[in-house]
Amino acid sequence: MDHREDKSAPLDVQYAPVHDVELSADGVLARMAGVQHLRVNSLHGQGIDRLGEGLTIEAVAPDGQIEAVSVAGAKTFAAGVQWHPEWKFWADPFSVSLFKAFGQAAASFQGAYG
Repeated sequence: MDHREDKSAPLDVQYAPVHDVELSADGVLARMAGVQHLRVNSLHGQGIDRLGEGLTIEAVAPDGQIEAVSVAGAKTFAAGVQWHPEWKFWADPFSVSLFKAFGQAAASFQGAYG
């Protein structure tokens, strides 16, 4: 599976959802999404080969490529995705939830340390 975009295509085509990801059961992202699968706009030329220590797989593409991770045991929101949730996020309920969780974690951190 080629996860790269066609850079000659219009941005709406490059950033369009192109494949599903399966969310890890009971994972942070699955709890946020309320579903087990999301359709994402995966457009990247690099991927995770070996999961780093302390990371948990949150989503996997049909070809087995890890598409999202979280920090195991994190006290606040600590996750990363390989796709681009910022692209037209307002039209995607999961992206809105993802950014809301990030914003709440940032506000909590600022409140605790600001």
